[in-house]
Amino acid sequence: MNKEIVAIGSRIVQWVWIAGTLIFNMPGDQNKLQRSFKRVGLSLPTWKFFAPTPATTDLIIMYRDLSRARDDATEWKAVDIHRDRGSDIVWPPPGRDRKAYVDLAQELRTVCTELDNAVPAIREMPIYALTVHYLRNLSPLSHTSEIREFMIVEAHSSIDTPSAVPIFISDSFELTPRAATTPNRFETRPVSE
Repeated sequence: MNKEIVAIGSRIVQWVWIAGTLIFNMPGDQNKLQRSFKRVGLSLPTWKFFAPTPATTDLIIMYRDLSRARDDATEWKAVDIHRDRGSDIVWPPPGRDRKAYVDLAQELRTVCTELDNAVPAIREMPIYALTVHYLRNLSPLSHTSEIREFMIVEAHSSIDTPSAVPIFISDSFELTPRAATTPNRFETRPVSE
């Protein structure tokens, strides 16, 4: 008899929880429902099947190298994050580089938008310093390379009208930072022309 009561009670709790979860995930304000479930110690899971704002464009970080006199410039090159992913089956952490790249590009776009592409203000942001540090560690594109600059390109991959729009172009920076002349090892001051 006790086992039957417990079984019926647990089924009722399960059905109430399932119904509450379904109602909670419907559009609208469900704060009252969530508070009432929390009072009895149950939490309601939230199901998210789609991103709240799905990406409709690709963000590409491109860079080029220049000589100090700016008379020798390389072609713009996209940061290459594609690699053989066969080892990810055994050891997946290297697969996070794509996510890090996307996060970096999105944060750069956000900062550029918030600061209205004001390069002096953007240069003070940690995300800019991180990008410069990363790009400094890439191999030079030419034997005359001394300075580098980068840009963020927003690519719309529509079948009918594909387009690419530059949304930010950085100041140029030295490929090798000046050693011990500044306390900040991520020095991002522009190179004087």
